[in-house]
Amino acid sequence: MPAEQVMIIALELQYAVETEEDSTDYAEVLINVHFNPKNRSN
Repeated sequence: MPAEQVMIIALELQYAVETEEDSTDYAEVLINVHFNPKNRSN
């Protein structure tokens, strides 16, 4: 995985934690999207 993508994920997770009340669910979805390309259609 490219370092740029890792940084994007980290920034998105940081944003999620700062803005979302339920950041855990957001983080799970985000990680699934980035790490499981097959799930993008769901």
